Amino acid sequence: MTKTISKNSALTAYKAFNSKLQCKSYQFEVGKEYEHVGKVDICNSGFHSCLNPFDCLSYYDLIDVRFCEVEIWGEASTEDESKDSKHCTSHILIRRELTVKEFHKICVDFTIKDSTRDSAQNASSGDYAQNASSGDSAKNASSGYSAKNASSGDYATSVVTGKNSVDASIGKNSKTKGIIDTWITLAEYDDKNICIMVKSAKIDGKKLKADTFYTLKNKKFTEVK
Repeated sequence: MTKTISKNSALTAYKAFNSKLQCKSYQFEVGKEYEHVGKVDICNSGFHSCLNPFDCLSYYDLIDVRFCEVEIWGEASTEDESKDSKHCTSHILIRRELTVKEFHKICVDFTIKDSTRDSAQNASSGDYAQNASSGDSAKNASSGYSAKNASSGDYATSVVTGKNSVDASIGKNSKTKGIIDTWITLAEYDDKNICIMVKSAKIDGKKLKADTFYTLKNKKFTEVK
């Protein structure tokens, strides 16, 4: 699908990069605007980004990844927007870099409209499901393939049982568990409630066990007894 986006109607989107702020070996810089000369063809040529921040996680693992908020306009080539919000455009502005915590909060805010209350409970069983919560003591659960959970409230609990899933629980004293090959992200806070570490890893059955709750303590994934 192709369309044209005027600069006056530029869209806010999100883009993931490697640790050098590169995408497909192309070097970017925060604050700079870029123009692609030539054909714009999704997955082949042009600048790629996602309107839904969750969709960035379909293209980058949560290891050595950097996220930015961007503006996009010009010629655009898109996926089937009912399945994926990825856009390929001729123009992109790298507006600002996001910390991992900021990125996950944006995921939460993007998904939730009126479910930010404390003690929220989300559950989904369909493939490619997306859950998000920001209230304290929230509970997320998903069983479909490629599910994505995100929670930013304190004492959140997440359970992921679908294959190729991603979970981020970044509130204070949050915990999560999943099956083999699930990617998990947890955060640790000091006594002043300042985040001192955000860490991601894949449940491999060796260093991290399947179906076992973990929290982040002393900068290490620690089993919750």
